[in-house]
Amino acid sequence: MRMTLADRRRNQRRKKARNLRNGIVPPPATKRSLNKTPVGNTASPSKGISRIARASTTGQTPTVVPLENLRAQTIEDVKLGIRPYNALKKAGIHTVGQLIDLSEADLLGIKGIGQRTIDLDIVPKLAALDARLKLKEDAVPALAA
Repeated sequence: MRMTLADRRRNQRRKKARNLRNGIVPPPATKRSLNKTPVGNTASPSKGISRIARASTTGQTPTVVPLENLRAQTIEDVKLGIRPYNALKKAGIHTVGQLIDLSEADLLGIKGIGQRTIDLDIVPKLAALDARLKLKEDAVPALAA
């Protein structure tokens, strides 16, 4: 009798669970598992965690980038998503300094940037750099989209 794909997968799950219960180490990484993002502590603690978290795990004091150096960084260094990055480039915003000089209202005026992009992509990435957007009363006049 041939084993179906569903049967093979079920047996693999059972074997994996049994090995975990018995403390058996999983097999070495395959090509497919190398593409997956590791979770938790990895061999190189500097990848995938913020610089403050990395400093706390390595026992170092966190280093803060001076504001002048932060303002000079390009928005590529912020690691934004492709769509917000392209929208900001098209609007003529090329450095972090130009980005933090804008308010949320100014960003909403840029085509391709919405509230969700600001809340989920731009603000958290700036917070990781210890920076934030300008408040409404401090903002420069809105950009022409």
